[in-house]
Amino acid sequence: MYTMSEVKSKCKKCGREAESSKFSLDPVIGSIVCPQCVHERKLKAQVYKELEQEKYRQKTGNEPRSMVLNETKKAPKDAGIPKITEKTRKTCYKCKYKFPYDAINDTPKVCPYCNSDVNDRYAFR
Repeated sequence: MYTMSEVKSKCKKCGREAESSKFSLDPVIGSIVCPQCVHERKLKAQVYKELEQEKYRQKTGNEPRSMVLNETKKAPKDAGIPKITEKTRKTCYKCKYKFPYDAINDTPKVCPYCNSDVNDRYAFR
């Protein structure tokens, strides 16, 4: 009598047979493949990445930026760059609801309470 773990299926990519419970959907390959195909794809990607890094090292004489950032601590959020925002409190002309308004990004465009236009662009006064 067969159990679920003993059922063998053929891989659509390489044609090897493996247990059906070991197959997985690989989004990179785009189909259901055996564990050996997944392992080979990951190994190939790792080798390709190492070759690209080596090529960059030979070309420039230093480490790629991604490797340098991974080895060092991440820069603090306040790295001397001021945050540019002009948040103000705006009052809706229709319902008099007060809400935060970002003048730089011009958001929100409508009142969160009554859904009327914040900048009163379409009013005929």
